[in-house]
Amino acid sequence: MHGGGADMPNAPALSAALISVISGCIGIACSYASMRAARVRRSLLDTPTSKAQGVFIGDVEVKGTAELQKPLRSFLTESACVYYTWSVAEHWSRIVVETYRDEKGNSRTRTRTQAGTTTIRRWRAAALRKSAPGSKKAQRSLLSAG
Repeated sequence: MHGGGADMPNAPALSAALISVISGCIGIACSYASMRAARVRRSLLDTPTSKAQGVFIGDVEVKGTAELQKPLRSFLTESACVYYTWSVAEHWSRIVVETYRDEKGNSRTRTRTQAGTTTIRRWRAAALRKSAPGSKKAQRSLLSAG
């Protein structure tokens, strides 16, 4: 007989406990996501804004426009830009067979799978400008669109 009375006497208590555990996990996940979003927002608000007159170390927000007589052409879309980057990565997996001795001295063989990613090539291109006329050394600085 599957009436539920004799088979599971604590079914309501078990259901309530399960709901409590699931609710707690959802609450912890929401709290973590909220703290992470607040950290990202604070980082974006605290980033200093500067003019595009040189190269800066660290995170800097640059506002303005980049004007070039001959802009770059991006590698894949061939659209006009002042900066682009691309990379080629290989995702691989292989099966490795290992022979070893167990604690009794018997020879054993095990098989495992290894996987990873290898970057084959990276490329970055930036539109560069020379320093003001009359300077001894040509300085290069990255132009960024704001």
